[in-house]
Amino acid sequence: MITQELEDYAKFKEVQLSLVSSIRVHEDYTAKTEYFRDNSDVDYSRVLYSSSCRRLQGKMQLFIPKSQVFYRNRLTHSLEVAQIAKTISKRLKLNDNITVQTCSLAHDIGNPPFGHAGEIFLSKVCNENPYEGNAQTFRILNRLEERHHDFNGLNLTIRTMLGIVKYLKPEFEVNIIDSVETKVPNKKFLYEKDFKLVNEWLTTYSIDHKTIDCEIMDLSDEIAYAIHDLEDALRLKYFTIDELLYEFSIRTEYKDVLLEFKKFNVQARQFAEKAHVYKTSEEYAMLYRKELTSILANAFIRDVDLVSGKLGYKNLGLLVSGLKKLTFEAIKRQSDIIEYEQLGKHVLTKLYELYTDRDYNRGMVLLPANYRNPEKWERKVQDYIGGMMDIYAIQQYEKYFGELDKKGIYLK
Repeated sequence: MITQELEDYAKFKEVQLSLVSSIRVHEDYTAKTEYFRDNSDVDYSRVLYSSSCRRLQGKMQLFIPKSQVFYRNRLTHSLEVAQIAKTISKRLKLNDNITVQTCSLAHDIGNPPFGHAGEIFLSKVCNENPYEGNAQTFRILNRLEERHHDFNGLNLTIRTMLGIVKYLKPEFEVNIIDSVETKVPNKKFLYEKDFKLVNEWLTTYSIDHKTIDCEIMDLSDEIAYAIHDLEDALRLKYFTIDELLYEFSIRTEYKDVLLEFKKFNVQARQFAEKAHVYKTSEEYAMLYRKELTSILANAFIRDVDLVSGKLGYKNLGLLVSGLKKLTFEAIKRQSDIIEYEQLGKHVLTKLYELYTDRDYNRGMVLLPANYRNPEKWERKVQDYIGGMMDIYAIQQYEKYFGELDKKGIYLK
């Protein structure tokens, strides 16, 4: 059961969105709705069938995307975020639990190849055109995806578009000191045109930022990171659960949730000890990982509550953030991850140099036709590279620079 206060909050936030649930960015007579298919269903279909969504399957999450070893990539992560978000929205008794799934499915579309290393590279390569994954998601959905001859973007409802806006900040904050104007870049932001557009929507329709869909999506993303990256890391033997428990024990900021984590761990072990089909250590390990993931997911979802006037975790927030942070740090220490990210940085550096070479890439002919705009050269190159799957970026590199496997690992 949830508290009446939480239920009322969710209802109020959803009522704010009632009007924009049926208003699209552009007038669109092709968005057919019927008794069995409303606007939220149309939006979900448009995102699901978009090329940007499909390309998520070949983009690094935290682990290296390999065809012979299947574990989570950007696409599977997004699908799991959507499932968690659906569960939370149903628990909060929202009338529409499709839109939050659409937002979850779309939330990582702007992330470039090679994971965090790719985003760091693209964010630093051009100071005039900073790149940020969340901002790029909005840009792709609203401007870059093509599905209509009269306008750019997927033309989603305003409710869906607002549901992916986690950070309501422009690219640069303007500071004036002694009559001198300086631009200070924000780490998380929306591109300037999109920032103005979102503010216009919020003002026109009297909507608070963040929307209820965005709040749920954001929490679901955290939960998915915390539990599913842990499951894959354990399966890949990057660390053991005892090593992770030790990490928790030596970090003073997590001491208050260590006992809770140990309790969940004991429950998972007791479940796995009942393994009887094959009676092997492999069966035990598999059952243990699955049960621990299930226990944690259920606990975190049930812990979502109203905290300081917004959605948060009532008791387990530190455990969520601890699992997310410590698992991330442990994975990033692995030599194969470090080598792959360095390879990715090298690939993206050379591709950016190639595509921004105005002599060699005269007329931008090396880019697809829809990316050719000499007046926005660097931004269009970022758009093109940012949308690549890891393997496609490597293929493009090898097309112009030769095979990577003959160059070794240490690349400059």
